[in-house]
Amino acid sequence: MKNKTMIVVWSLVVILVAAGAVIGVDYYNKNLKSVSTVTFDVNPSVTLMTNYYDKVISVVALNDDGEEILTDLDLIGMDVTEASDAITAALMEAGYLDGDGANILLTIQNSDEDKAVALETELSTLLNTKLEDNYVAGTVLTQTSTVRENIPENIKTLMDTYDISYSKAVFITNLVALDSTLSVSELATLSINEISSMISAAGLDVSGIVGNNGNGIYQSSTTMALKRVKDAAQNASDEAARVAEELNQKAQQANQGEDSQIAAQTAAEVAQQAKAKADEALEAAQNAYEEAEALSNQGASTENQVQNQNENGTSDDTTSGNGSGSSSETSGNGSTDSGSTNGNSDNSGSSTGNGNN
Repeated sequence: MKNKTMIVVWSLVVILVAAGAVIGVDYYNKNLKSVSTVTFDVNPSVTLMTNYYDKVISVVALNDDGEEILTDLDLIGMDVTEASDAITAALMEAGYLDGDGANILLTIQNSDEDKAVALETELSTLLNTKLEDNYVAGTVLTQTSTVRENIPENIKTLMDTYDISYSKAVFITNLVALDSTLSVSELATLSINEISSMISAAGLDVSGIVGNNGNGIYQSSTTMALKRVKDAAQNASDEAARVAEELNQKAQQANQGEDSQIAAQTAAEVAQQAKAKADEALEAAQNAYEEAEALSNQGASTENQVQNQNENGTSDDTTSGNGSGSSSETSGNGSTDSGSTNGNSDNSGSSTGNGNN
């Protein structure tokens, strides 16, 4: 009888241990294991690693500017959408999204391609809206990849040689595959804003390399500043209409027997409040106009500089499409799928560096 009791006890122990192991593995896989990697490249480069629930479990600054951006941010435990919004706000506050073509290169890595694309769509929509609401003359350029560990050697070489992120290495590799006159060594040292300017000046169609929700690759800060003027004027117009309606109602009340002096005094107070708000709207419009004028002059200067660079030619570095990955000679054939990244040309509709996980 004693032996049978011991067998039952040990059986229960084994069952409990096994159940605990299963629960532990499941907890790790869903809470502690990195499932997605989200990388922001502007000039600051920052990577978020998220779990099964899209919660941030790790944050890595990939350069000194990235360290600066993360200084006052506590992103661990946040939903990836909240963390992405916070990073974008920090980039704007630090001035990295000022001027023309203030683009963000957003790269999503996940071994599940459908998940990567879904996250790409969600974040790009969120961040493009934030940029538009803040009159930033930029867009979100997106890449997706199923590569998680086995990064192609040519991409590794670029990352190590120029101390750049995986996402930027893939981006410039695909650009060089698209236009062999471009220089890898030059592109590697430029910010995403500067690369966008170069793409715009060259008239390159990069829709097969990155997605951007249909927005132009290089937007004008002057246009966005003028949009701010238009919005300010619209707000002033709306406020004037509201005040007119309120005054009309006060006048009707006076005609219906309310003491006319009180009604007139109330109407005057409302009119004074409306005037103050209208003055604020007018000042905002004037500031926006002056900003537009200043940025227009700056934009003309930038365009002249780009033209001068084009006339002087590019660097002596050679680029090819066969992927040697050396510091002066590199490659990688870009995928022709919209919004995808590919270190080698397979045109398969997937978005990988080489298809390995």
